[in-house]
This record gives sequence, structure tokens and C-alpha cells, in this order.
Amino acid sequence: MSIDRTTWEFVKAFRDDRLAKIESGEIPVSLAEGSSTVLHLMPASAFAPAAQVDLSAALNQRTLSGLTGESWGLSYDFEGLLVWESSASEETTSYAQLFRSGVVELVDTALLASGASGEKPDIADFEKTVYDSARNWISILRAVGAAGPLAAALTLTGVRGWSLSQDRSGGRLTPRPIDRDDLVISEAFLEDLGADPGPVMKALFDPIWNAGGHAGSPNFTAQGAFRH
Repeated sequence: MSIDRTTWEFVKAFRDDRLAKIESGEIPVSLAEGSSTVLHLMPASAFAPAAQVDLSAALNQRTLSGLTGESWGLSYDFEGLLVWESSASEETTSYAQLFRSGVVELVDTALLASGASGEKPDIADFEKTVYDSARNWISILRAVGAAGPLAAALTLTGVRGWSLSQDRSGGRLTPRPIDRDDLVISEAFLEDLGADPGPVMKALFDPIWNAGGHAGSPNFTAQGAFRH
């Protein structure tokens, strides 16, 4: 990690502030209730004095979307550029906020929604969705002028009791349901926005598997390459 201590403190403070605002509902949309997935992508350039990316360049990107959804609204807002799942008339289940500084915030309450029998989604599908979205937004950040290193942070809420579907541990490990409501996973760092984000995403997903009794995600190689 080459991020300096001052920037690191700004990253931590920003994330803590945003998580508090999300929890209290101080967000730009009316978000449907449910277990939530929150992904923050925080390039070091966003914490420089008067940092600002080219929002007009973002408008030229055809992949502006949140974590889940099919129909997307797009507008400027006070913070920068807002994208939200727009199929519902009142509440949305997913949004993406591109801050003027270059930070990206993705919040979603559909990805972890329980099925008819109360089961959570398959962890492999969850990982692919988050991985693909992170890779997409990191590419967008490059296009709008952000620069690394980048801190990626993943937070899950309402996941108590989630069993990670299959026993893939082997050996003596005994998988078990997640024993807490929220998982606030430590930040992982991508030195270059042009690099493969696989190792960073593996570092974010492994603690979820640990919380379910597993050694780590089987959906990545030991080097962090994603098994598509």
C-alpha cells in the first residue's frame, strides 16, 4: 500500500461518515428496506485539495449503473452525478453516486434480498455482480481523470444467518451461518486503476467467507484472478 497516512485518515473518515448517513437515510434517493450491499471506491486523487473529476466525461460512458437493476435514471445532483434503478415509481433498490471528487458509492438492497423460503442468494452470484460492477466503475474513474492508488471498501448489513450455500472448505473446517448482522470489511488497495482488480476484490470477499466458516473465496485463484 503506497497511500500516505494523511490520505488514509481521510479515506477512513469519509467511509465512516457515509455509512452513518446511509444508515440514517441521508442519501439522495428513497431506498427500499432490506439487507444492503455498500461498495465504496475511493481513489487517492479524490482527497487532494479541490479535487474534481470530469463529470461530463462520465455522461459519455454507456455503462453507468448500480449493482442490480435494468432501468436506470441519471441526473446531476449536489454531490456530483447520480444513477438509480428507476423501474419503481417511489422507492429504488439500487443507486450509484459519483462524487465530484471522484469517489464512487454503490448502495443496493436487492442483491442480498431473501428468496421465498428466506434464503440468501448464492455467494458466487453475489461475488460476480460486485466484481463486475467494481471493474466497470474503476474503468469509469480512469475515464473521468481519477488517479490511484484506490481504496475499495465493502459493507454488508442484515446478513446474520447467511449460509454460504455449499461446503467448499474440505478438511476439518465446518461451515456455519454468519453470526452477526453487519460485516464492515477492511479496505483493500489497488495501486493502479488500470490493473486487474481481482486481488483487491478477493481481499474484500475472503472475510465474508471467513464469517461463514470457510478459509476464503473459492471463486478466485491464490493470486487473485477471478474464476469467471
